[in-house]
Amino acid sequence: MQQTHTMKSNLHLLSLLLTLCSMLLLCQCSSVTTTHPLTSKPESLDKEKFEGTWLVDGKGNTLQVKFDDSNTAQIAALEWKRDHFELETMEMTLVKKGEHKFISLRAKEKGQWMKNYFFAQYKFTEQGDLIAWIPDSKAFENAIKEKLIQGKVEPGKYSTGINISSDANSLLKLISGSKNSELFDSKNPIILRKIASPKKDK
Repeated sequence: MQQTHTMKSNLHLLSLLLTLCSMLLLCQCSSVTTTHPLTSKPESLDKEKFEGTWLVDGKGNTLQVKFDDSNTAQIAALEWKRDHFELETMEMTLVKKGEHKFISLRAKEKGQWMKNYFFAQYKFTEQGDLIAWIPDSKAFENAIKEKLIQGKVEPGKYSTGINISSDANSLLKLISGSKNSELFDSKNPIILRKIASPKKDK
């Protein structure tokens, strides 16, 4: 029971981090996390495209994205829960390997940073919309079984938790290689819309 609750909590955090999907989808999907961030040296990628205010859902909830001097994006989302507002804080780093770009992110839970990281592949459209692809849990489960990467598979009653323990370089090599299209859910891309960009200093 505790395992199922933890998985659902992690999936909800993932939805905030990427504003990915509705609660219905979250209850049906599995999570893929990593022990390490995808990079220890965040790259200066797409800052202007990411920074600003993003629409979270059809209820008007939004999140703010702003990069600090270390190229780490600080993210804040205000949610209405149990008759009061709650602030969710997150951080995101970006890395490019070959022609592919990836997000690595984690959130605070009860004031403490989560131990594991979520990740996704992304790109921007010409209109500035963000398209993100989350990991395909079955593909990563198979990759672990085939010993392409190291990790742990934790089956639950309704979903499966997968945590990848391989170092960042090994994981990046795998997800940017020939198996890239198999490892991410290309059938269900997440398309997000930015509604405001930060004002530029005069």
